[in-house]
Amino acid sequence: MVNKIKFLFLFLICNLVFSQNYTVVSTTSSISSVLKEIGKEKLNVITLIPPGHCPGHFDIKVKDIQILEKTPFLFAHGYENYLEKIKRCIKNPHFKIYILKEKENWQIPSVHLEVLKETFKILSTLFPKEKNYFYKNFLRVKGKIENFEKEIKRNMEENGLIGKKIICNKYLTDLLQYLGFKVVDTYGRKESLTPRKISSLIEKCREENVEIVIDNFQAGPDTGKVISQQLKIHHVVFSNFPGVFKNTEDLTETLKENIKRILKKYGKEYRTY
Repeated sequence: MVNKIKFLFLFLICNLVFSQNYTVVSTTSSISSVLKEIGKEKLNVITLIPPGHCPGHFDIKVKDIQILEKTPFLFAHGYENYLEKIKRCIKNPHFKIYILKEKENWQIPSVHLEVLKETFKILSTLFPKEKNYFYKNFLRVKGKIENFEKEIKRNMEENGLIGKKIICNKYLTDLLQYLGFKVVDTYGRKESLTPRKISSLIEKCREENVEIVIDNFQAGPDTGKVISQQLKIHHVVFSNFPGVFKNTEDLTETLKENIKRILKKYGKEYRTY
């Protein structure tokens, strides 16, 4: 019995020594998903902004400041309007913000890959003992992204979506152009969509034979619905961030779900090759 207890004690000690976890904080679920791709089970990631919220219209709370005092590594996009406020409030001398600078939509595979590389470099500097582990994860996800890009291009081509004319929320423009759509016009958040702008968009859609209106969940999932209803054309909602729709915990799964939503409007299904 005594030997059994000793064995269990040693087992627990070994687990504590060899399964060290690190904690970091991110502003959005896009950043969190990339951090998790590199860090896997060795990295605990706290996300400040819920995935359904617009990161540009989020206000930092006291509890968030308290988290950052204890966990001084914050990963951000750089456009968050509360970063200066955080800097002023945090007293921890070890606090540092790491900006992931990619400006284009992170769901674009080439952009996703660049963010992945930058994240690997930063995490390897912060936690050098885990560099080899992080690198193996980087290579695995890199391969996944490269295969996924071939898959989505084939789905777009074989389902005849390339060149289809659309209007969309402006924060989706680069992603939709990457997918092969022709973006005829764009619009902003719901509060900025005036009757005059709506009228202009409707007229443009008629002139260009636009087939789809695509909204951005975080900027208002029904913003463009009035236009699609008026013209009796398809209305689709994309998410710019992982975690909004079911089974979309990372950027590739989020883009896959976004594409599925368009295909469904045409009575088609996404195919895995």
